[in-house]
Amino acid sequence: LPGAIPAGDAHRRAMIAGWYAGRLLGLVRYPSEANGPAFSVYSLRDRIWLPFPHPLLTPVDHQRHTGVRLAAVLESMSIALAASHASARLEPLRGYEALRLIWDDGRYDPTQERTGAGIVQLLVDWVQQGLTASGDYCDADLAGDRKGSPADRRRTLVATCLDLLESVEPFLPAGKGISAGAGHQGTFRTGRQASDGSLFHEIAPDVHDMLSQLLAAVERTPESAVSTVSRGDRIQEF
Repeated sequence: LPGAIPAGDAHRRAMIAGWYAGRLLGLVRYPSEANGPAFSVYSLRDRIWLPFPHPLLTPVDHQRHTGVRLAAVLESMSIALAASHASARLEPLRGYEALRLIWDDGRYDPTQERTGAGIVQLLVDWVQQGLTASGDYCDADLAGDRKGSPADRRRTLVATCLDLLESVEPFLPAGKGISAGAGHQGTFRTGRQASDGSLFHEIAPDVHDMLSQLLAAVERTPESAVSTVSRGDRIQEF
């Protein structure tokens, strides 16, 4: 899958981080949450919702794990690129740019110096004031209550990131990760296992790395007092 996505490594990883940060902060919608059939992302630059290709190359209607949905959206970037070439316009690719900009707000491409720069103010706005750029509400179980305290919102975000990291570990290559279940779904021993395997397996290492960076960004987000870290639930459908 990484080789099939028409984007460099830094761009792909920034889009992955943007997806998870966007789900937490009300910037990425599933079809069931929007007025249309497509997954969509909020453009921080244009202040509008932008759709991803529909239908996706790989149907994910019955998939509950957010990572599988992410993989299908990234895989379908090739559809957007083909549409862009056919129309001689960049419009079909704007959703992917918007996804990247949630994490890294460099004007043209992600850069080492600006890795994670885009997310900083978004986290500050949510943690300190309970505000989202899109105006959409965040899931209180995953990001804290907008009417709660900054400490509660930050603590809930940390717990969600930790749970997400744990949910990814079974998909990592064998020997990777730190939990007891790490890697147990990440190694295919037969061709049938490989063909039946989720696209998510192929980006799981990148997802784990970018979730770790998102967790670090949340932990650095200032609030009125330093909060403690706890664990949470409700991850698979997030």
